[in-house]
Amino acid sequence: MRIQPAPVVPENTIRRDYPSEMESRVSIPEPAVPAPRARWVVSLYRCRSLAQVPPTGMSLYFEELDYRPTPIGALSLRRRREFSLGVDVFEIKLGDEYLMSSLFTASEIALARLGLAELSGADLDVVVGGLGLGYTAKAVPEHEAVKSLVIVEALDAVIDWHERGVLPLGPALTADPRSKFVLGDFFAPAASKGFDPGAPARRFDAKNAPSCVRTHK
Repeated sequence: MRIQPAPVVPENTIRRDYPSEMESRVSIPEPAVPAPRARWVVSLYRCRSLAQVPPTGMSLYFEELDYRPTPIGALSLRRRREFSLGVDVFEIKLGDEYLMSSLFTASEIALARLGLAELSGADLDVVVGGLGLGYTAKAVPEHEAVKSLVIVEALDAVIDWHERGVLPLGPALTADPRSKFVLGDFFAPAASKGFDPGAPARRFDAKNAPSCVRTHK
């Protein structure tokens, strides 16, 4: 009986469930696993605490610097990071209403500069009604003719923020010997005999509206 040799089957046609000797010698790279995406967690509220900016200069994204109940509503001071501008923004709120923001100060600064530009002479005594973030009050002493500045503010919390340096302009205002904070109702003396009838001029910032500027001589 003649025995027929077994047919030779090409290696690549053999189906296996395990790697061949040649395949086992070649390292097969592991499939690439995408790196986990970084997750940025922002703490939205750090309430009712007075915290300083860390020594590294880095800023918290949002911070409520102070919160106080007042006879006219809840008053709060907040600071948030404006990433598009790279600045910290300070905001004062009364209840749900925004009173002031350090992003919009052009009209407050112009109120002081344009009003004082109309006056002539020297040794001017100036009164600003409403302290707020301090931009109108800060612009007044920049005029070389100003001898004294009285800032009348109805809310003691706002004066306290400046005196303790919680607000950026507070240290400059409190260090100027010409400036003085007065706690009280601005409209009461303004509507009667005035703050000082013997003063040469007065500039009034009422409700932060340029149309309310008046000059008393």
